[in-house]
Amino acid sequence: MIITSSILSALIGCGPGEPDWAVHHLSVTPDRDGIVGTQTWEFFSKKWAKNRSEKSYICSRAQLVSGAESEELEGCPGCEAAYVLIVEDLETDCEDSVGTDPGFDSSLPIAFGDIPAEFSDLDPWPGRSLGWYLSEDGVTYQPWGFAYVEGLDFDGDRGLPGWIDGQTYTLWPAVALDL
Repeated sequence: MIITSSILSALIGCGPGEPDWAVHHLSVTPDRDGIVGTQTWEFFSKKWAKNRSEKSYICSRAQLVSGAESEELEGCPGCEAAYVLIVEDLETDCEDSVGTDPGFDSSLPIAFGDIPAEFSDLDPWPGRSLGWYLSEDGVTYQPWGFAYVEGLDFDGDRGLPGWIDGQTYTLWPAVALDL
């Protein structure tokens, strides 16, 4: 699924050599005080939409994320946890505006609940994944991807299902942003 995001509406039109697509993924750990982790934005050229090739990669932007628990918004069925993320830049190899664009470091409401039906065929760990939701408007969540215990990527059978303090989760996107 490919979407256009109002988060990125501040971007001035992308010219030659600038990214046309963005995806982002996270590694986060919830605890009794909130959530902490890292977020990576990866940017790709226009050709990426057709072939998803690594050759279309342009640059990336790494960030720290942290957040406190917050009230749940509408649009997160079976919601298990909700936070507002605070983002801090770590580093980037982007030479154009996306390396500093504030649209990529906004504080966002994030939540974890049931996997939406439209993403079920893409679920990397059926029965073990949660849905990952973001809110651009602070009122309603939009489905964004999958949250699963990071250990599943290594041996396929680590961690407990559900959202549990102290477990580290991979947040993998089911959407790409059309810049």
